Amino acid sequence: MVEFFSSSATLFRSLLNKLQQDLTVPPNLRCSGESLVGIYDDPDRDPREHVISIAFLCRIADGETKPGAKVDAVNSVSEAETKNLEIAFDRNKTVKYAFSMLKNLEALL
Repeated sequence: MVEFFSSSATLFRSLLNKLQQDLTVPPNLRCSGESLVGIYDDPDRDPREHVISIAFLCRIADGETKPGAKVDAVNSVSEAETKNLEIAFDRNKTVKYAFSMLKNLEALL
């Protein structure tokens, strides 16, 4: 899959727009406190094909996400719950690092 992003927007804004296209979200959905978690581009991280992931940490300021045309389900999980989830390939590294970032951000507040 190839995604093209508008050169008139930041990468984060372009990805948030894509998220809103793929999910059913109310027009007032806002994401605040965005931070880059990481860029994961190891060619061997997914045996099916070379997948590059760009992960952001954000807090949903208001609104509610629901499954849409390209998404079957939307779930929120705690850090403890992620330990029991089967997460494909190396995606668990992304999740662990995001929770680590969240703890560091909360410690600053």
